[in-house]
Amino acid sequence: MNRIRTFLFLLLFPLLSQAQTLTNGSSNLMINGIRHWVKVGGAEHKTTPLVVLHGGPGGNHYVFERTAGAELEKFMTVIYYEQRGSGRSAAAPADVYTVPLMVSDLEALRKHFKLEQIIPMGYSFGASLALEYTLAHPQNVKGLILESFATLQDSAVLLTQLANFYFQAREHNRPKMDSILAGSSSLNEKYEAFWNMAKREDVMRFLFHRQDNAKRMFDMWAESKIGNSGLVMKSLMNEHRTINLFDDAKKVMAPTLLLAGLYDSNGALPATLRLDEEIPNSELRVFLESAHFPDFEETKLFVDTIRGWLRGRDLIE
Repeated sequence: MNRIRTFLFLLLFPLLSQAQTLTNGSSNLMINGIRHWVKVGGAEHKTTPLVVLHGGPGGNHYVFERTAGAELEKFMTVIYYEQRGSGRSAAAPADVYTVPLMVSDLEALRKHFKLEQIIPMGYSFGASLALEYTLAHPQNVKGLILESFATLQDSAVLLTQLANFYFQAREHNRPKMDSILAGSSSLNEKYEAFWNMAKREDVMRFLFHRQDNAKRMFDMWAESKIGNSGLVMKSLMNEHRTINLFDDAKKVMAPTLLLAGLYDSNGALPATLRLDEEIPNSELRVFLESAHFPDFEETKLFVDTIRGWLRGRDLIE
Protein backbone atom coordinates (compact mmCIF):
# COMPACT_ATOMS: atom_id res chain seq x y z
CA MET A 1 0.00 0.00 0.00
CA ASN A 2 2.83 2.42 0.90
CA ARG A 3 4.45 1.75 -2.47
CA ILE A 4 1.19 2.55 -4.23
CA ARG A 5 0.83 5.83 -2.30
CA THR A 6 4.40 6.76 -3.12
CA PHE A 7 3.83 5.98 -6.81
CA LEU A 8 0.64 8.07 -6.90
CA PHE A 9 2.38 10.98 -5.16
CA LEU A 10 5.26 10.91 -7.64
CA LEU A 11 2.77 10.74 -10.50
CA LEU A 12 0.65 13.66 -9.27
CA PHE A 13 3.38 15.88 -7.85
CA PRO A 14 4.19 17.63 -11.18
CA LEU A 15 0.50 18.48 -11.58
CA LEU A 16 0.17 19.69 -8.01
CA SER A 17 3.29 21.83 -8.31
CA GLN A 18 1.79 23.59 -11.33
CA ALA A 19 -1.52 24.44 -9.66
CA GLN A 20 -2.49 28.07 -9.22
CA THR A 21 -1.49 29.54 -5.87
CA LEU A 22 -3.50 32.74 -6.16
CA THR A 23 -5.01 34.43 -3.13
CA ASN A 24 -6.71 37.80 -3.04
CA GLY A 25 -4.73 40.83 -1.90
CA SER A 26 -1.79 43.02 -2.84
CA SER A 27 1.90 42.26 -2.47
CA ASN A 28 5.34 43.34 -3.61
CA LEU A 29 7.19 40.83 -5.75
CA MET A 30 10.82 40.91 -6.85
CA ILE A 31 10.69 40.43 -10.61
CA ASN A 32 13.91 40.64 -12.64
CA GLY A 33 15.54 42.49 -9.74
CA ILE A 34 12.82 45.17 -9.43
CA ARG A 35 10.12 45.33 -6.75
CA HIS A 36 6.72 45.20 -8.49
CA TRP A 37 3.35 46.00 -6.92
CA VAL A 38 0.88 43.21 -7.67
CA LYS A 39 -2.75 42.71 -6.63
CA VAL A 40 -5.04 39.71 -7.10
CA GLY A 41 -8.83 39.91 -7.02
CA GLY A 42 -11.53 37.34 -7.73
CA ALA A 43 -9.21 34.40 -7.02
CA GLU A 44 -12.21 32.44 -5.75
CA HIS A 45 -13.54 32.13 -9.31
CA LYS A 46 -10.48 30.10 -10.36
CA THR A 47 -10.70 31.29 -13.97
CA THR A 48 -7.76 31.80 -16.29
CA PRO A 49 -6.51 35.11 -14.85
CA LEU A 50 -7.08 38.39 -16.63
CA VAL A 51 -3.73 40.20 -16.25
CA VAL A 52 -4.32 43.93 -16.53
CA LEU A 53 -1.59 46.15 -18.01
CA HIS A 54 -1.84 49.89 -17.44
CA GLY A 55 -0.91 52.71 -19.78
CA GLY A 56 1.16 55.84 -19.42
CA PRO A 57 3.81 54.72 -19.87
CA GLY A 58 4.49 55.11 -16.16
CA GLY A 59 0.84 55.04 -15.08
CA ASN A 60 -0.87 52.90 -12.47
CA HIS A 61 -4.04 50.90 -11.72
CA TYR A 62 -5.47 53.01 -8.91
CA VAL A 63 -8.57 54.13 -10.83
CA PHE A 64 -9.10 50.96 -12.87
CA GLU A 65 -9.02 48.67 -9.84
CA ARG A 66 -11.75 50.80 -8.19
CA THR A 67 -14.02 51.02 -11.24
CA ALA A 68 -14.04 48.47 -14.07
CA GLY A 69 -11.62 46.17 -12.26
CA ALA A 70 -13.89 45.85 -9.24
CA GLU A 71 -16.73 44.74 -11.53
CA LEU A 72 -14.55 42.27 -13.45
CA GLU A 73 -13.49 40.67 -10.17
CA LYS A 74 -17.12 39.69 -9.54
CA PHE A 75 -16.97 36.93 -12.15
CA MET A 76 -13.30 36.20 -12.89
CA THR A 77 -9.80 36.22 -11.49
CA VAL A 78 -7.97 39.50 -12.10
CA ILE A 79 -4.27 40.23 -11.60
CA TYR A 80 -3.10 43.84 -11.63
CA TYR A 81 0.58 44.61 -11.72
CA GLU A 82 2.31 47.94 -12.12
CA GLN A 83 5.28 47.99 -14.46
CA ARG A 84 8.81 48.84 -13.39
CA GLY A 85 9.13 52.52 -12.55
CA SER A 86 5.35 52.90 -12.52
CA GLY A 87 2.75 53.48 -9.83
CA ARG A 88 3.58 51.63 -6.64
CA SER A 89 6.43 49.61 -8.16
CA ALA A 90 10.09 50.54 -7.70
CA ALA A 91 12.10 52.62 -10.12
CA ALA A 92 14.97 51.29 -12.21
CA PRO A 93 17.95 52.93 -13.93
CA ALA A 94 16.89 54.75 -17.09
CA ASP A 95 18.72 52.30 -19.32
CA VAL A 96 16.61 49.33 -18.18
CA TYR A 97 13.22 50.67 -19.29
CA THR A 98 12.68 48.75 -22.50
CA VAL A 99 9.63 47.00 -23.93
CA PRO A 100 11.40 43.61 -24.23
CA LEU A 101 12.37 43.80 -20.57
CA MET A 102 8.79 44.69 -19.59
CA VAL A 103 7.63 41.67 -21.60
CA SER A 104 10.16 39.61 -19.64
CA ASP A 105 8.73 41.02 -16.39
CA LEU A 106 5.25 39.84 -17.34
CA GLU A 107 6.54 36.38 -18.23
CA ALA A 108 8.34 36.20 -14.87
CA LEU A 109 5.07 37.15 -13.16
CA ARG A 110 3.26 34.32 -14.95
CA LYS A 111 5.93 31.85 -13.88
CA HIS A 112 5.86 33.13 -10.29
CA PHE A 113 2.18 32.28 -10.01
CA LYS A 114 2.70 29.00 -11.93
CA LEU A 115 0.02 29.88 -14.46
CA GLU A 116 -0.26 27.74 -17.55
CA GLN A 117 -1.98 30.53 -19.50
CA ILE A 118 -3.20 34.09 -18.95
CA ILE A 119 -5.52 36.56 -20.66
CA PRO A 120 -3.54 39.82 -21.02
CA MET A 121 -5.77 42.90 -21.02
CA GLY A 122 -3.95 46.12 -21.75
CA TYR A 123 -5.23 49.65 -22.05
CA SER A 124 -3.46 52.47 -23.92
CA PHE A 125 0.30 51.77 -23.82
CA GLY A 126 -0.56 48.61 -21.87
CA ALA A 127 -2.40 47.35 -24.95
CA SER A 128 0.75 47.49 -27.06
CA LEU A 129 2.65 45.77 -24.23
CA ALA A 130 -0.01 43.04 -24.10
CA LEU A 131 0.32 42.57 -27.87
CA GLU A 132 4.11 42.38 -27.63
CA TYR A 133 3.83 39.76 -24.89
CA THR A 134 1.42 37.72 -27.02
CA LEU A 135 3.82 37.82 -29.97
CA ALA A 136 6.73 36.75 -27.76
CA HIS A 137 4.87 34.02 -25.82
CA PRO A 138 1.87 32.91 -27.92
CA GLN A 139 1.58 29.55 -26.16
CA ASN A 140 0.90 31.29 -22.83
CA VAL A 141 -2.01 33.43 -24.06
CA LYS A 142 -5.52 31.98 -23.93
CA GLY A 143 -7.19 35.21 -25.04
CA LEU A 144 -6.20 38.83 -25.60
CA ILE A 145 -8.03 42.09 -24.87
CA LEU A 146 -6.72 45.41 -26.22
CA GLU A 147 -8.37 48.67 -25.14
CA SER A 148 -7.53 52.10 -26.61
CA PHE A 149 -4.41 50.76 -28.33
CA ALA A 150 -1.46 53.15 -28.29
CA THR A 151 2.11 52.54 -29.36
CA LEU A 152 5.20 54.73 -29.24
CA GLN A 153 6.74 52.80 -32.14
CA ASP A 154 4.42 53.96 -34.93
CA SER A 155 4.77 57.43 -36.46
CA ALA A 156 1.19 57.45 -37.79
CA VAL A 157 -0.17 57.08 -34.24
CA LEU A 158 2.06 59.89 -32.96
CA LEU A 159 1.08 62.16 -35.86
CA THR A 160 -2.61 61.50 -35.17
CA GLN A 161 -2.11 62.55 -31.56
CA LEU A 162 -0.28 65.72 -32.59
CA ALA A 163 -2.98 66.65 -35.07
CA ASN A 164 -5.77 66.12 -32.54
CA PHE A 165 -3.88 68.01 -29.85
CA TYR A 166 -3.51 70.91 -32.26
CA PHE A 167 -7.16 70.76 -33.30
CA GLN A 168 -8.37 70.87 -29.69
CA ALA A 169 -5.88 73.49 -28.49
CA ARG A 170 -7.06 76.89 -27.40
CA GLU A 171 -6.15 79.87 -29.55
CA HIS A 172 -3.40 81.12 -27.24
CA ASN A 173 -1.59 77.75 -27.54
CA ARG A 174 -1.63 77.61 -31.32
CA PRO A 175 1.35 79.96 -31.87
CA LYS A 176 3.47 77.83 -29.51
CA MET A 177 2.40 74.69 -31.33
CA ASP A 178 3.12 76.30 -34.71
CA SER A 179 6.64 77.07 -33.52
CA ILE A 180 7.17 73.49 -32.34
CA LEU A 181 5.86 72.02 -35.59
CA ALA A 182 7.97 74.34 -37.72
CA GLY A 183 11.15 73.47 -35.84
CA SER A 184 13.77 70.93 -36.88
CA SER A 185 13.25 68.63 -33.91
CA SER A 186 12.27 64.99 -34.38
CA LEU A 187 8.70 63.71 -34.27
CA ASN A 188 9.34 62.23 -30.83
CA GLU A 189 10.68 65.58 -29.58
CA LYS A 190 7.65 67.42 -30.98
CA TYR A 191 5.39 64.87 -29.30
CA GLU A 192 7.13 65.37 -25.96
CA ALA A 193 7.00 69.17 -26.32
CA PHE A 194 3.23 69.11 -26.96
CA TRP A 195 2.58 67.06 -23.84
CA ASN A 196 4.93 69.19 -21.73
CA MET A 197 3.02 72.36 -22.61
CA ALA A 198 -0.42 70.80 -22.03
CA LYS A 199 -2.48 72.18 -19.15
CA ARG A 200 -5.02 70.21 -17.16
CA GLU A 201 -7.93 71.47 -19.25
CA ASP A 202 -6.11 70.50 -22.47
CA VAL A 203 -5.61 66.95 -21.23
CA MET A 204 -9.24 66.73 -20.05
CA ARG A 205 -10.55 67.67 -23.51
CA PHE A 206 -8.04 65.39 -25.22
CA LEU A 207 -8.70 62.20 -23.23
CA PHE A 208 -12.40 62.39 -22.33
CA HIS A 209 -15.65 62.70 -24.23
CA ARG A 210 -17.55 64.14 -21.26
CA GLN A 211 -15.93 66.68 -19.00
CA ASP A 212 -17.79 65.50 -15.90
CA ASN A 213 -16.05 62.15 -16.41
CA ALA A 214 -12.75 63.97 -16.83
CA LYS A 215 -13.25 65.73 -13.50
CA ARG A 216 -14.08 62.45 -11.76
CA MET A 217 -10.93 60.85 -13.15
CA PHE A 218 -8.72 63.80 -12.18
CA ASP A 219 -10.19 63.77 -8.67
CA MET A 220 -9.34 60.08 -8.34
CA TRP A 221 -5.83 60.66 -9.67
CA ALA A 222 -5.37 63.34 -7.00
CA GLU A 223 -6.82 61.04 -4.35
CA SER A 224 -4.32 58.31 -5.24
CA LYS A 225 -1.30 60.52 -4.53
CA ILE A 226 0.57 58.41 -7.10
CA GLY A 227 2.60 60.41 -9.59
CA ASN A 228 4.27 59.73 -12.91
CA SER A 229 7.87 60.91 -13.16
CA GLY A 230 7.83 60.69 -16.96
CA LEU A 231 11.09 58.72 -16.93
CA VAL A 232 9.54 55.55 -18.34
CA MET A 233 7.93 57.49 -21.19
CA LYS A 234 11.14 59.33 -21.97
CA SER A 235 13.20 56.13 -21.97
CA LEU A 236 10.75 54.26 -24.21
CA MET A 237 10.46 57.20 -26.62
CA ASN A 238 14.23 56.96 -27.10
CA GLU A 239 14.18 53.19 -27.55
CA HIS A 240 15.20 52.30 -31.09
CA ARG A 241 13.37 49.23 -32.38
CA THR A 242 12.43 48.05 -35.85
CA ILE A 243 9.33 46.04 -34.88
CA ASN A 244 6.05 46.98 -36.58
CA LEU A 245 3.20 45.79 -34.39
CA PHE A 246 0.60 46.25 -37.12
CA ASP A 247 2.51 43.97 -39.50
CA ASP A 248 3.25 41.41 -36.79
CA ALA A 249 -0.33 41.41 -35.51
CA LYS A 250 -1.28 38.92 -38.23
CA LYS A 251 0.73 36.32 -36.29
CA VAL A 252 -1.65 36.49 -33.31
CA MET A 253 -3.71 33.30 -33.17
CA ALA A 254 -5.38 33.86 -29.79
CA PRO A 255 -8.99 35.11 -29.81
CA THR A 256 -8.73 38.88 -29.48
CA LEU A 257 -11.19 41.55 -28.34
CA LEU A 258 -10.48 45.08 -29.57
CA LEU A 259 -12.06 48.00 -27.69
CA ALA A 260 -11.99 51.69 -28.63
CA GLY A 261 -13.86 54.91 -27.91
CA LEU A 262 -15.41 56.79 -30.82
CA TYR A 263 -14.03 60.15 -29.62
CA ASP A 264 -10.51 59.00 -28.76
CA SER A 265 -8.12 61.79 -29.82
CA ASN A 266 -5.16 59.63 -28.85
CA GLY A 267 -5.32 57.79 -32.16
CA ALA A 268 -6.65 54.54 -30.71
CA LEU A 269 -9.65 54.14 -33.02
CA PRO A 270 -7.75 54.21 -36.35
CA ALA A 271 -5.02 52.08 -34.78
CA THR A 272 -7.61 49.58 -33.54
CA LEU A 273 -9.24 49.43 -36.98
CA ARG A 274 -5.82 48.58 -38.43
CA LEU A 275 -5.35 45.81 -35.87
CA ASP A 276 -8.79 44.43 -36.63
CA GLU A 277 -7.75 44.02 -40.26
CA GLU A 278 -4.57 42.17 -39.32
CA ILE A 279 -5.45 39.89 -36.38
CA PRO A 280 -7.15 36.80 -37.83
CA ASN A 281 -9.39 36.01 -34.86
CA SER A 282 -10.40 39.47 -33.65
CA GLU A 283 -13.67 41.17 -32.72
CA LEU A 284 -14.08 44.95 -32.54
CA ARG A 285 -16.33 46.95 -30.20
CA VAL A 286 -16.58 50.76 -30.46
CA PHE A 287 -17.96 52.72 -27.50
CA LEU A 288 -20.11 55.59 -28.71
CA GLU A 289 -19.95 57.76 -25.57
CA SER A 290 -16.24 57.43 -24.77
CA ALA A 291 -12.86 58.82 -25.69
CA HIS A 292 -9.62 57.22 -24.45
CA PHE A 293 -11.12 55.50 -21.38
CA PRO A 294 -14.22 53.42 -22.23
CA ASP A 295 -13.57 51.46 -19.02
CA PHE A 296 -14.22 54.70 -17.08
CA GLU A 297 -16.73 56.59 -19.22
CA GLU A 298 -18.95 53.56 -19.97
CA THR A 299 -17.97 51.16 -17.20
CA LYS A 300 -21.07 48.93 -17.20
CA LEU A 301 -21.12 48.49 -20.97
CA PHE A 302 -17.36 47.92 -20.96
CA VAL A 303 -17.57 45.15 -18.34
CA ASP A 304 -20.67 43.57 -19.93
CA THR A 305 -18.90 43.54 -23.30
CA ILE A 306 -15.86 41.75 -21.89
CA ARG A 307 -18.01 39.26 -19.96
CA GLY A 308 -20.13 38.46 -23.02
CA TRP A 309 -17.07 38.01 -25.22
CA LEU A 310 -15.32 35.76 -22.69
CA ARG A 311 -18.41 33.59 -22.37
CA GLY A 312 -18.90 33.46 -26.12
CA ARG A 313 -15.34 32.24 -26.51
CA ASP A 314 -15.68 29.71 -23.65
CA LEU A 315 -12.94 31.51 -21.73
CA ILE A 316 -15.15 31.69 -18.62
CA GLU A 317 -18.41 30.00 -17.64
